[in-house]
Parts: sequence; structure tokens; C-alpha cells
Amino acid sequence: TGGTGNVHRAIQYPLERPVALKLLRSELSDKAEVRRQFAREARSVAALNHPNITTVFDFGVTDDGALYLAMELINGESLEFLAQEGLPTMPALQVVEQVLSGLAHAHARGIVHRDLKPANILLANRDDEIVAKIVDFGIAHAAGAAQTDNRNGKVIGTPRYMSPEQAMGEQNLGPATDIYNVGLILYELAAGRHPFTADGPRDMMIQHCMAPVPRPLARPGFMLPDTLEELIMSCLHKDPHKRVKSAAECRAAIQEVREQLGQKGHKVFLPVAASASDDTAGRITLVEGIPKVVRRRGSPGMAQALEGAFVGREQTRRFLLQLIERARRSNDGSLIVLEGETGIGKTRLVTWLQEYVVERGLMKSLAGAYAKEASNSVRGLREVLEQLFGTRAMPTTQASERVVSRLLSWGMTDARDAGLLIQTLRSSEHQPQALEDDPQSVFSSIFRTLAAAAKEKPLLIVLDDLQWSGAQTAAFLDFFAAQLKLNPAPIVLLTSVRSEELNGNHHLAPLLPKLASRYHDVFVRRRLDRMADNEVAALIREVVPASKALLGAICRRSEGNPLYSLHILRYLIEQHLISPGANGEYVLHEGTQVEDIVPPSLSDLLLLRLVHLERHHGDDEPIVAVLERAAVLGSRFPYATLRAMVAADPSLDGIDLHQTLEHLFDQGLLSQVTGPEDLIDFNHGLVRDVLLKRMGPRRSTRKLHVAAANAKREFFADRVEVVASQLANHYELGGELRASAHFAKEAAVTAERMHRPAAAATAWEQFVRVGDALAKTGVNVFTEEEVSRPDAIAALANLQESLGWYDDALLTLRSLLPPGSQALASRHSVLAVLGLGRIALRRGTSRKARTYFSRGREAAARLELPDLLAESLLGLARTAAHIGDITQAKADSEGALEASTTCGADLTTARALWFMGDLARMSGDLERARSRFGEARVVFERIDHPAGVGRCLFGLALLARAEDRLDEAEELYRAALDVLEPLGLRRSVGHCFNGLGEVARFQSRFRDAKKYYRRAVEVYQHAGLAPDAATSLTNLGLVAKETGDLSAARDAMQRALQVASASDFHYLTLGIALNLAWVYSLMGDVDTCRQLLNEHIGKAGSRSLVDPDFARPL
Repeated sequence: TGGTGNVHRAIQYPLERPVALKLLRSELSDKAEVRRQFAREARSVAALNHPNITTVFDFGVTDDGALYLAMELINGESLEFLAQEGLPTMPALQVVEQVLSGLAHAHARGIVHRDLKPANILLANRDDEIVAKIVDFGIAHAAGAAQTDNRNGKVIGTPRYMSPEQAMGEQNLGPATDIYNVGLILYELAAGRHPFTADGPRDMMIQHCMAPVPRPLARPGFMLPDTLEELIMSCLHKDPHKRVKSAAECRAAIQEVREQLGQKGHKVFLPVAASASDDTAGRITLVEGIPKVVRRRGSPGMAQALEGAFVGREQTRRFLLQLIERARRSNDGSLIVLEGETGIGKTRLVTWLQEYVVERGLMKSLAGAYAKEASNSVRGLREVLEQLFGTRAMPTTQASERVVSRLLSWGMTDARDAGLLIQTLRSSEHQPQALEDDPQSVFSSIFRTLAAAAKEKPLLIVLDDLQWSGAQTAAFLDFFAAQLKLNPAPIVLLTSVRSEELNGNHHLAPLLPKLASRYHDVFVRRRLDRMADNEVAALIREVVPASKALLGAICRRSEGNPLYSLHILRYLIEQHLISPGANGEYVLHEGTQVEDIVPPSLSDLLLLRLVHLERHHGDDEPIVAVLERAAVLGSRFPYATLRAMVAADPSLDGIDLHQTLEHLFDQGLLSQVTGPEDLIDFNHGLVRDVLLKRMGPRRSTRKLHVAAANAKREFFADRVEVVASQLANHYELGGELRASAHFAKEAAVTAERMHRPAAAATAWEQFVRVGDALAKTGVNVFTEEEVSRPDAIAALANLQESLGWYDDALLTLRSLLPPGSQALASRHSVLAVLGLGRIALRRGTSRKARTYFSRGREAAARLELPDLLAESLLGLARTAAHIGDITQAKADSEGALEASTTCGADLTTARALWFMGDLARMSGDLERARSRFGEARVVFERIDHPAGVGRCLFGLALLARAEDRLDEAEELYRAALDVLEPLGLRRSVGHCFNGLGEVARFQSRFRDAKKYYRRAVEVYQHAGLAPDAATSLTNLGLVAKETGDLSAARDAMQRALQVASASDFHYLTLGIALNLAWVYSLMGDVDTCRQLLNEHIGKAGSRSLVDPDFARPL
């Protein structure tokens, strides 16, 4: 319990993580100003990530309206409690050093504690070492806003630990305030008493402001060398500018004292709790009846993670650090221009560098930025000078005194320098008079001032959004580079510029090549390109544990832009389109198409960019009209097609297309593709999607689609099948449905011939949809295109089934069935029930599958359809195998082979041969299995069926694994995966990943095994294949068992058993139950083990265990 609220021990779900839950007092939570201040403070603190700062996991409002903060649970005593016992010298210094490390991290990010005191420092042991944790960053300040108004000079904080400037009500408290508090803490630890004695809070505050600090006298047993005494006195100086410069410098001084005392790095053990798992340790206790805290949509904790993650750019970071080190070591400064498109990560990289150098005490950081509405000003440069002198918001008279004082402290006595700098700081925002009259003199004064300040501490100066700077800033950069070459100084001037806006700045754009030519030894121009997929994946994983499929989808949609990737992730989270899968990784919900998502936040940003583009170019150059035609053509298109569209449009007569395209290239919206063909690309697909959304389905847009289709037909001429799907889409969107149907059919046939099942399925679906629309107008396009509607639907259903799109396939197949319970009277209806049977079998409902296959067998015999009779027999064989009836499975598969061979149904013949090989493998007859797989592969290759070839490779991998030829098995699994994955055959892909996991497990490569099994679970779950997912979950449990984590093994197998029990795959359920029983026996739970064995072996009866892999461990 504290002054601002109560702290409880709580559990965070679904992570089941113990946390410290701070609930602010109700009288504070009710105040709107407190809620706003609390949210601001909590967001800032949540971004901190340091071992000596308590981690904030989440914050918000409970259902009862209370403000809460969920933090890392530290079971340990406070420094206040242990200081009363009298800490020895080395533990005391170690604690303070760690506190300073945490403060340096916070100060580098612009965060000041403002209420640092021994009670806000918790101590614990980790691996027999002391660990200090700072708590309550900014919370006291937020709570104090309820009762005081800092803007009116009233005071927030703890009087006993309050800097003079804080006691006097100064509102802009900086890091020096925390340094003063460190001095107070050091004083108390060394002397055993506070430096001041007072009758009350007011008197204590007066003493902080007015009373001289008595030199500390060491308490008995504490070593207080002169260097430590001087450090304490420096920290406690009344003037914040005369204290130790930074937490990093203070920490370095503490390290020197420890070295002086001869015990640097000595491990210190304290009698405090070592673990957050001990419920009885420490001083935080569980209190009954606390409100339930529920993370809501758009949780601020998640939002902060989305804002704060920074990964990648390793090479650029190393390069920048080399320039920093060069400036510090040899006074050789640099002028750096970081260039890149919007959202590429320039600002994040610059912020990282600022935090890095400040936190480590390497440099002092100053920053300024330019704004679009003030493009003629030196705004950014002025902000840098304001920070250097600390004159922000000061009256002119006081600011002038501050400038003169600081210049004198740096040895600059020329009054002209002070006058020019004051004029620059306090002249008109847009027309600084001093710069207008004598820019070279002003620039000279600024450079001399920066160089003088850099002698005290090297400088990192940041100027952001340089594309909006004016002529005077460009002139200053030219002057700065020349001076830095002639008069080296430890200054790194780092600027950022948006590449798409650069050419619009007629002062800066021509200057940069000149700087590179004249001052190549001090000037660096560095372009940030889009991030690689692995870097985007690492960025996403900083926020959520994402599955490989989710990462791939975001990488493809964002195209390597880190800002876009985070906006997409935020949208998926807020719209509940992703959720944790069985292995804890976030997966996409079924049916979610990330490639179609345009987050509103991104849409607004890109629309604003288009509006600016229109305003800039006006009606004289219809640049957006050209961009709209490009958007209709596609994300990549031949230049000739755009030229044809423009030429055919009377409204664009007289346009200079080359000039317009150059402007679009300069803006970074389009780019030319290097290669033999004259192609144009949208730099980012999201820009195109936003354009198309803005254009909408208006009549003019429909005309553009028809024009695009005609332009492509003319350009591609005799190879029009290459763009058949594009033509089908253009004509459908343009209202030309007959042409759309024709090209949809052509696209489907072409895609099937090229073994692109997903594209073929999409095209057949479009053909049926457009054909049905035309039928309502009396046009029978199915007759015209010589493809019956049932044939098209059957082709679509077959592709959907093979791709694992089972929900879509079920709807398509059912549309082929006669109404009610009527007898099957056509080939298409028999095909439909066989497809329904295969899906039922894969989803674990073998009874339903057997019903469908039996119905199909009866109808195929009655209708004299021998190829479908063979298919129905093969389905019955698979069903028999899945329920453990191997004898019946062999008989039905032989019947299927005979029927298919007789009627020449090669595909069914190959499938029957493969299945008979798998039956032989499961029965232990590996030679017969190898022979059957070989025969099947010959047929699959003859009929050009790559999916079947991939399945044969998979079967051979199973044989190699069964014979313990594990390296060969891994090679075959990978070969099968290479064939099957591009085809999009999800179930087969899952089988390959599961097989790779088994190889890795048998070779004791358990980390790889877990990776492959989790990938298999993800694939299976996404396809709705519960029995297969149960298999891989069981294998994950086996990995956990073999690595000694029996609890994890039990949990995985329990989930698997629950999933498998919902199916009627008895052999699968039995195999999982046997393994789970074994785990229980290893855990010593004999009763549960016996119960499982009795229950499941009894259910299995006399049926054999089909696949010996499950029985192998027993």
C-alpha cells in the first residue's frame, strides 16, 4: 500500500504470468485529468525495457473504473527497508550503479522519474547477485495532478526527496532532478542520515532550496573516499546545470569508486527473495476481492509494443556507431543524410542512435525538426539551439542572459556571437532578420558555438524531415560541411529526408550531390531500403509470437515497409482476425486474406499524400488521372499499355506522359523495372489499393477497366492467355460479362495446364459466377464456351478439395447433389458424394465418410460409371484403414485397382497403388511398400501429375524413416515439400513438416523437431484437419518428454487426446492415450495411468494399431 494506491499480487491470463497489479485510489481514478496524465505516463514507461526498471506489461481501466498498472512482480525488499539495517559499502554502491543504469536508459528516452526515493527501489537476488529495480516512474506525478496544478507552480513529489527546482515549482523538470535524488540516496547510504533535518514538509522544501548541504560523515563500517564524497556533493548542487552532467557520467564515477576500493564486479548476496514464484516471499501479498482486469480491444500495452519495437538495420547501425566513435576518438565529425521512403524507419533509427549515445554517456544529443507548413524557416536549427542553451519558453531577457552565461562558460567572449545567436533564437519564425542580413556571420557563430560545446561533451545533432527545410538551412549545411572539413570537431550532424519529397525541395536536392563531391571525407549520404522478410518477421515477433504463415502474409502485404507492417498487425489485432494457436503462436483466422486488407490508419496517410500531390500539380498536369489508370492496369504493367490507355482518352489530349511519369517516379509512387521489357511498378501495393478504393465502382472506373483490357489484348496479342485472368477481372469490373466469362475459362484451363491449382480454382469460380449472372439476362455462356455448369462446378470442387479449402469445397459439392434424399442420377452427383466422403474422412468422421462412399459405390454401379466405382472403393479402403480394419482396407484397395485398371482411369490407378504401398508400410512389409510407391510414381509421371509425384516422394521418406535411414528420409521429405508446397496442397505440406519433425526428434535435434511439429500443427489447424493436428501435438508431447519436461508433455498430449476423441479414429485416440499414460507413469501418477489404459484399450477392442509409430515408445 502506498500514497497513490494499493499493489496486489495477481495472475495475467492467458499467459498465467504472476504480476504486480497497482490500483490507483478511487478518488484519484475518478478525475479526468488524472486519467489523461496516467495514460501519458504509463505509455512512456511501457516503452522502457531495462533490467533495472520494472517492466510494465499493461495498463488501463478496470470494469469498476479503477486505473490499473500491471507490472513485473518483484518479490523483494525495498532499499528503504534495507538501508535502515545499514548496507555495507559495496552492496550500496552496486545498488546505486544499477539505479543509474536504469535512469540513463529512461533519460535517453526523455523520461524522468521525478519521485526517486529508496521506497521506489526494490532489491532481489538473481543467481546470487543483487538486482535493483526502479518502480513507479511518473505515477506519483500523474496522481499528484489530481490535487495540484504544476502549471501554476504548485509542487508534486515527496518533500524529503525533492530537488530545489522541483520544490520551487518548476514545471520542466529534467534528468538533473533525478541526479539530485541519487545524491540524496547516496548521502543516506553513506552517512546513515538525511542531509537536512526539518520540522515539516514545507521546512524540508525550504532547506532543499536554501540550506547548504553539510558534507557527509561516514557511518561506522562504511568506506567514504574523497572521490565518492565529491560525487555526492556534485549531485546535490543547488544549480541543476552544475550537477553531474548525466546518469551515465554518474554511473561511470561510481564504477571508478568501486575500482578504487578494489572490488569491481564483486558478487553481493542480499537476504531478499530470489524468485517471483514464491508466494510467501517479499512484501507484496495476494488480496482477495480485487477487481477483475480485462485487456480490451486496442489495449494500450499492445499499442505501446507496436510503437516501440525496433529491430534490423544492423549494418547501418554499425556504420553510424563507427562515425560516432570516430568523432569521439579523433574529433572527426560527420554530416549524414539518411534517405528513404515514408515509413521505412528513418525516425526509429535516429531515435535509437540518440538513445544509445545518451544512455551510455557517449554524446550529448540535440534535436530539431522541420514542418511542411514552415518550409522557408530554420525551425529545426532553432530548436537545436534552444535545447543547447536551455532557453525554450524563456522570456527574451532571461534567454539572453542564459546565452551569454553559457557562451562564457565555453570560453566564448565575443559579444557579437551572443548578439547573433539571440537574434536567431528570438527573431521572426519565418524571416530571421540576422540570417537575412548576414547569413555567413550567423553560420560562423553557430558553428563556433557548437564546436565549443562539443569540447565539453561531443554532440549528436539531429535534424528531422529535412525535405521541408528552406534555402537558409541548405546554405547552413553547405557552410557546416566546409567548416567541419577545415576545423574538425566531435560533432555528428544526422539528418533525415523523405526520398519521395526530396526533388520538390529545389534548394536541398541539388546541394546533396555537391556535398558528396566536395566534402566526401565528412559527408555521408545513406539510403534506407525496405527491410528483408526476416527483418520484418523479427519486428513482428517483438510485438506478438506470430506463426510463419502470419509473418509471411504481413511481409508480402507490407512489402518490407516497417511502418506498414505494424499498421497491418495493429489492424489484425484490433479486428480480432488473429488469435493464439495451440502452440501459443498467433495465427490468422480461417478466411482472412491479408493481401486484401487496407488498414484505415494507413489509408488515411496515403490519401493525404494523394491530396497533396493533386494540390501541388493542379489541373495543368492531370498527374492523379495518370496514376488512376496505372492503378487499374495492375501493380506491374507494360508501359505500352498505359500509353495506349492515355492515347485513347480524349480528356488527356496533349499530356506529356513521359514528364508525368518522371514526376511519379520522383514522388516514389511508381518505378521502372530494370530488364528487357519496359515495365512499370507501383512502389507499394497499398498505394494502388487505396487509389482503387477511392475511385470506387463509378461509371468512369468501369470504362477504365474496359480500356485496360483492350490495351492488354492489343499488347499481348498472340500470347493473351498469359493475362487471361487479368482480362477476365477487367471485363467483369467493366460490365462486359460475356468477355469476362470467356477469359475466365481460358485462365482456368491455362492454370490447370501449368499446375497452378489456386489460380485455376479462382478462375473457375469466376466463370461460374459470371455465367450465372448472364443466365439471368437470358444468355447461356456455358453453351457458348462449351463447358457445362456442372462440369465447371465439379472442376472447382476438386481443386478446392485438393488445396484444403474444405469449407468452400463442401458448399460447392452440395450444390451438385439432388434435393432431399433423391437417388444419385448423374455423374456429377456421384462425384459430389465421393468428394464429401473424402472431406469427412480427413476431418475424422469415418462413419459419415463410409456412408458417402457406400452411396457413391451403389450409384456408380447402377449408372455404369467404372472409374467412379474405383474411386468409391478406394474411399472405402481408406475409411477401413482409419478405423483399424486392415483386412477390409486391403480388399477394397485391390478392388479399386482392378476397376481403375480395367477402365483406364490412370489417376485412380496411381492413387490406389500409392495407398496399397502405404498399407504395406504400416503392416511392416517395406519391400512391397517400396514396389507399390514406385509403380504409383511411374503412373503419376506419365500423366503429368506433380502432386502425385510429391506424394510418392513422401511415401519413400516414410520408408527411409522406418528403416532408420534418417538423413535420406530428411532429404526425401524436403524433396516432397519442394514439390507440394508451391501447389498449395496444405494437408500434404503438413505431413512433410510432421515427417521432418520426426526425423529431427529421432536424431535428438529437439529444437528443430519442435519447430517442424509446430509448423505442421499450424498448417493442419488452418485447414481444419483436427486428427492430423492431434498427431503433431502428440509428437510435440514426445519431444517434451524426451527433454525431461513432463508437464509440457502431459499438456500437449491432453490437448491432442481431446482433439482426437472428437473423431472416431480409434487407432489415433489409442496411440495418443498410450503415450499419455506413459507420461503419467513417469510422473508417478499411477492411478491416472491405469485409468487411461483401461478406458482406451477397452474401447479399441481387437482392432490393430494401424501405424506402429505410436506404439514404438511402448
